[in-house]
Amino acid sequence: MRILNKLVYACCSIAFGLMALPSCEGGELYDVNAPDWISEKVDSIANSKKDPEEEVLEGMQEDVYSFGNTDYTSGFWTAFSKYYVVPDGQKWHGVFNLNINPADNTYYKNFALVITNDADRGGEGYTEYGAYRFDTTNDTLAYNSQWGSHLFFKYTSSTLMLSPVDNLDETVQKLGGKVTLTVDRTNENAFSIKIQNASATKTYKQPYKLPNLNADASNTNI
Repeated sequence: MRILNKLVYACCSIAFGLMALPSCEGGELYDVNAPDWISEKVDSIANSKKDPEEEVLEGMQEDVYSFGNTDYTSGFWTAFSKYYVVPDGQKWHGVFNLNINPADNTYYKNFALVITNDADRGGEGYTEYGAYRFDTTNDTLAYNSQWGSHLFFKYTSSTLMLSPVDNLDETVQKLGGKVTLTVDRTNENAFSIKIQNASATKTYKQPYKLPNLNADASNTNI
């Protein structure tokens, strides 16, 4: 199967994993014959210490690997993940660890998602909808974080805004760590992307479907 949704490494390293996130049940914290008030108290304490529950990502399969040099020496647009297909009407998730060089605060050195049509890269008919990076800046004209003819800044929002000076902003370090990426084509009247980690959530919410850029109109894959 040709797989055409990809991530591009931007002078960082990525440990990539696609996986289902099953729910977990812990062991009993008290004897079943304990008085109700003790049971309730123990439950209350235990619940207060629990981390926030993660969204259960459905439709995933295990696919764990790394790309990009671990010493951060891979150049921009030189290291790519595998390609992934997102059929019309489907939702795709990627879960990965994004490792950002702690000695380099260049704002764009994180990763980009590239959305393309269903053609081999560089081959006949190959077309990109656009590229979408994790960073978001307060000045999109001077410091862009997405580009292409079919992805528009007006549909983007983020909870973490960068304000680079001479391309540098230490806030870029907050984009590292465990990242969950979602490409959602389930709404027949919309298209969305969400990139999220512990510090930032960036979303692209377009109020209409992506146009079909494939030569074969019956092929609606991206």
